[in-house]
Amino acid sequence: MVSLEKAVEEAKESIRVKPDNPISYAFLMLNDIFRNRLDEAKAAYWQGLERKVKSLLFHLALYQIAFVQNDVVGMTRQVSDSEGQGS
Repeated sequence: MVSLEKAVEEAKESIRVKPDNPISYAFLMLNDIFRNRLDEAKAAYWQGLERKVKSLLFHLALYQIAFVQNDVVGMTRQVSDSEGQGS
């Protein structure tokens, strides 16, 4: 089984190789969330946003962060922002 640390390393390498791939940023965000490193997960989001990379998966990850932080407004914002974006 791959460790979360190894998964984070692979996501970072994927971003380095293909910086416009939204899946890599989402994968990094989710692995940071699993490791309870929410600030790092948010940083991965902002890194992708700086490159103008977008994905519905970002909303899922940001929703999870808001959930863990008991941030009802944040959860509501992510649901609202993701509506109409497809899958």
